[in-house]
Amino acid sequence: MLSLLYDTDRTVIQSRMVYDATKTQIRVSFNAKLIPKSLITRPIHIDGISVYSIDLSRKQYLDTNTKEIQVNDCAGKIIEHKLDKLLVNGQPLAPPYLNVFGLDGMVGNRQGALVGAGAWS
Repeated sequence: MLSLLYDTDRTVIQSRMVYDATKTQIRVSFNAKLIPKSLITRPIHIDGISVYSIDLSRKQYLDTNTKEIQVNDCAGKIIEHKLDKLLVNGQPLAPPYLNVFGLDGMVGNRQGALVGAGAWS
C-alpha cells in the first residue's frame, strides 16, 4: 500500500537497533523521509523509537510422557511493544496514533496480536 502513495525509489528509511541489558529491552530508533507521488504535497518526515521488552526467563516444566523435568528455552520472547517519542514533520504525536493518518476506525477492529498494538488506545 505504501508504494501506491509514495515514491519508493526516493523514499529513505533508516534505523538503528540497541540492546539495553539493564532494562532487557531492544530499542529501535527510526527515521523515514516519505516522498509522495503527488507533486502537490511535501515530503513527510517520521522519527521515533520503538521499544521491545523481552522476557529472558527460562521456564521448567514436568514432561508427562517421560516424567523428567524439561527446560523451555523460549527466553528472548517479546512481551511488550510500545512507541516512544513519535514525531511527524517535527510535531510530537500521542496515542492513538492511527487517527493522525485517517485510520482511527481500525482501532476497535483489531484481531490477533499486531505489532505496536500495546501502544494504541
